[in-house]
Amino acid sequence: ELIEEITGRWQGQTTTRKHARVMAEKSLLVMQNFANVLAHLQGGKKCGVTATFSVENTNPQTALKPSGEPELFEPGAQQWQVENESLSGYGVTFTRDSKEALKIGTLVGLKTATGKNFAIGIVRRISNEPPHKVHAGIQTLSQTAIAVELHPLPGEQGAPTPAIYLPELPKLELGRSLLLPATAHAPARLVQ
Repeated sequence: ELIEEITGRWQGQTTTRKHARVMAEKSLLVMQNFANVLAHLQGGKKCGVTATFSVENTNPQTALKPSGEPELFEPGAQQWQVENESLSGYGVTFTRDSKEALKIGTLVGLKTATGKNFAIGIVRRISNEPPHKVHAGIQTLSQTAIAVELHPLPGEQGAPTPAIYLPELPKLELGRSLLLPATAHAPARLVQ
C-alpha cells in the first residue's frame, strides 16, 4: 500500500489541492529575501524609486509598458510571469538572470504590475529548464503584512528588532505569525 501511494504521488495521480488553480496571464514584480520585503513594507525607506507601469496582455510574454499610474518599483525586483493562480498561491515562470539561484524556502514579496496590493509568499517548488528558464510555485502567506518592531522587555538591554507581522488568514487556514531575521531568533526570547 505504501509503495502504491508513493508511486501515485510521483505520477501526480493522488495530488489533491485545497484551492483550484486558474490559468492566468499577468506579471508580478518580485523581490526576494526578508530585508527587501521589509524595506518595501516600511515604505521604501532603504531603497526604491518611483516608476510608472501598466501591463499589456496581448502577448504571452507580457511586457511592462509606461502608463500614467504611479507604482513603487524596487530596483532589485524581478518580473515574473504568472501561469496559474489559486487562493493559496501562484505558479510562475521567469528567466534566471542573477548569479544567486532561487531556493526553496525563500521569502518573496509579490506585487502585480498594475495593482497596489503587496503579498508575501514563500517558494515551495522550483523546476529549472535549461538554459535559464525557471518554473516556481509560490505559497501566499499574507496579503496584509505589517512591518513592526520588537522591543526588549522593560529592564532588559538590546535594540529593537524589525519584524513582519502576518495577520491570520482563515480562508487559507493560516494562523497569525511573525517573521524575523534569522539573526534575531532566540528560543524562549520574550519581546513586546
